[in-house]
Amino acid sequence: MTATFPGASPLEIECWDYDDLFGDDLIGKTVIDLDDRFFCPEWKSIIHKPVEFRELYHPSTAIAQGTVKCWLEIFEQEVADNEENKLMDITPEQSMEYQLRVSIYDTKNVPMVDIEGMSDVFIKAWIDEKNQKETDTHWRCSTGEASFNWRMLFNINCPNTSGKNELDAYKLKFAVYDRDILSGNDFICDYEIDLRLMMEDCKLT
Repeated sequence: MTATFPGASPLEIECWDYDDLFGDDLIGKTVIDLDDRFFCPEWKSIIHKPVEFRELYHPSTAIAQGTVKCWLEIFEQEVADNEENKLMDITPEQSMEYQLRVSIYDTKNVPMVDIEGMSDVFIKAWIDEKNQKETDTHWRCSTGEASFNWRMLFNINCPNTSGKNELDAYKLKFAVYDRDILSGNDFICDYEIDLRLMMEDCKLT
């Protein structure tokens, strides 16, 4: 798009719900003040403009209706006419599959939840709830120190292709349970590890 500075109109980015029969519905929009960007020394000094995550808003509510991921650059016309600046390659990065190997050795200080002061401890782990894995059971643990030496393997795509939010796509979650034969298993505690930095390191190396 072309614009003249000063006096450029704000850039509006809208997200719509397509509808065959009843007309499209506006989900939300975000507005970028182009004049403010163009004349901002801090913004102009950034050689590689950052990818932005901008919240979408609808006139009917003050609550954000999601987020749009976008990138904005402004070139002077003679620079934009240069052949090498006509097209920017924004092809999505190819997704690679990695194998995550998890070894669960033991626990410490796990609460005893059975009435006799014991727990039949086992652990579930997952990145995707549809693909949960679990250890065997340490029966009649009375010290909080359950032992497993259990290995789990998970396949992970990076970049994420699951459609999950980027913040949740690389979280390895653990949950400790007390196994019950006659009734439902009792949840004891949980924990999660953010693998994003590890996955970025895998991509780079």
